[in-house]
Amino acid sequence: LITAEIFRLFVQKNIVIRMPENVPPAVSRSFIALIPSFFCLSLFWVIRLLVESFGNTNVHDLLYSLVGQPLSIIGGGFIGGLFAIMFTSLFWSVGIHGWDLVLSVLQPTWIQMIDENRIAFQNGETIPHIINYTFMNTFVWIGGSGVILGLAILLLVRSKSKYLKELGKLGFPSTVFNVNEPIMFGLPVVMNPLILFPYILTPVVCYVISYTTVAMGIVRPAVVLVPWSMPPIIGGYLATGGHISGAILQLVNLTVSIAIYYPFFKMLDNRTLASELGSESGA
Repeated sequence: LITAEIFRLFVQKNIVIRMPENVPPAVSRSFIALIPSFFCLSLFWVIRLLVESFGNTNVHDLLYSLVGQPLSIIGGGFIGGLFAIMFTSLFWSVGIHGWDLVLSVLQPTWIQMIDENRIAFQNGETIPHIINYTFMNTFVWIGGSGVILGLAILLLVRSKSKYLKELGKLGFPSTVFNVNEPIMFGLPVVMNPLILFPYILTPVVCYVISYTTVAMGIVRPAVVLVPWSMPPIIGGYLATGGHISGAILQLVNLTVSIAIYYPFFKMLDNRTLASELGSESGA
């Protein structure tokens, strides 16, 4: 941020090297960047020397102490994780990608936590963190935000409405890989009062189940950085370092999500079916 502002000020104040107009633009821009670049490099080199000389540390460790550790306390506890889930669902309910917003703050901390878990697991030590990046993606967001895979399964196998059945066929394959936008905007979930309640409730229930079972030692904590697009069952097995408890936990959460979504799905299916039958009779 500071570097960008320095460049802007230098260019606006014309503190740059200007080349003749016949010089190619690519070459001219390179010369324009020389003075602000030299100033930025010198500035941060001095900051580095000061931090190392008087703070007996480096900039990266200093930033972690000032920013990373407080975020670890906020995002690493049960309440912090719960708030992250609630914010994600509430933002998504109005069409804003809530998970990206949450990750913009907590992802560096959560990735560091999963790496600390990995090191402890490899060394045979006690695994320190329940919540981390893999925990959220693998055990809470099964099928993406809102644990939408449960709803996708209902759309695919239980829909009487032609539209919802086709939507299930379209949305289910991508939702298996945690890409749920076809259902989020095709059903839609966004701005849909009938579905928003289970959409917000389901990840909270799955989070509580996951956190409790890991805290009690029933399920091994996540120790591997698994890609967010990993399908369920496989993802849980890999996340826990090849332990069947992770796959079982995902299966339990998926079953719970189907149970929570079912009555709301049924109302939506009946409403959509009645609309379709009315349209056909009117035609």
